[in-house]
Amino acid sequence: MKNILVPSDFSSEADNALKYACNLAEIFDTGIDLLHVHDEEIEELTSEANAAVTSRTSAVLKETDLQVLVDEFKKRNDKFKAISINTHFSTGNVTDEVVKICNATSISIIVMGTKGSDSTDSAIGSVTSEVIKEAERPVLAVPKQAGYKPIKKVVYCIDYEGYDKPTINSLASFAGHFDAEIVVVHINSEPQYFDSSRWTNFQRMVNDAYDYENMRFEFLNHEDILKGIDEYIEGKDIDLIAMLTRNYHLLDRVFPSSMTRSMVLKTKIPLLAFHE
Repeated sequence: MKNILVPSDFSSEADNALKYACNLAEIFDTGIDLLHVHDEEIEELTSEANAAVTSRTSAVLKETDLQVLVDEFKKRNDKFKAISINTHFSTGNVTDEVVKICNATSISIIVMGTKGSDSTDSAIGSVTSEVIKEAERPVLAVPKQAGYKPIKKVVYCIDYEGYDKPTINSLASFAGHFDAEIVVVHINSEPQYFDSSRWTNFQRMVNDAYDYENMRFEFLNHEDILKGIDEYIEGKDIDLIAMLTRNYHLLDRVFPSSMTRSMVLKTKIPLLAFHE
């Protein structure tokens, strides 16, 4: 794996995402690129929600300040002292700047914090969902409530078109570092159009194409896909949810863009979104 990009406003959500990313960096033997973007529009949206943030971190950070903040983070988290954290400062739109740095540097995955299901504030989740939509790298959205723990079970929510194959390959590569089980789940909201032979062929195709022993498939009918996912994961010991998102409307019939955003805003479990 190449480096991990962590966009940060130094909120508690971003701090939690950085901890999660540092744990991944240890496992994948890589470094962190920490990006702070001064985005006046986002600051207006989050100013009330982040009233408790210190004046130092809510002010426009200079590039030299970032290293000081990284040093303070490592003092609070001694186990990450050996992790290489490169700092980047820019001004503009967060999503645009994330895309720019991904294109200019060796980034394999983006890790971002969200407030998760215990908050009605959507600004941070909205930024994360926009990055998921626009960035071509996988984005791992980490809810504030989700501390890092070894990934043992991954639920991959799919439509079963052939273009999911590269995503399964990437997910298997990621999950293999943890020897995690992958459960491939299809939520069918239109049973009248269900083709059982297609589902069977998809399972056979995946099993033939990928040498990943710890993978199984589950098919569920539910008129509301998002509620179906919620009901499926309820009470199960799931460490990561994975989805594929696309930057056009072809996906709307199965996983519309609003669905990925809803998952980002509401989930208590880290969400790994792959861009086609």
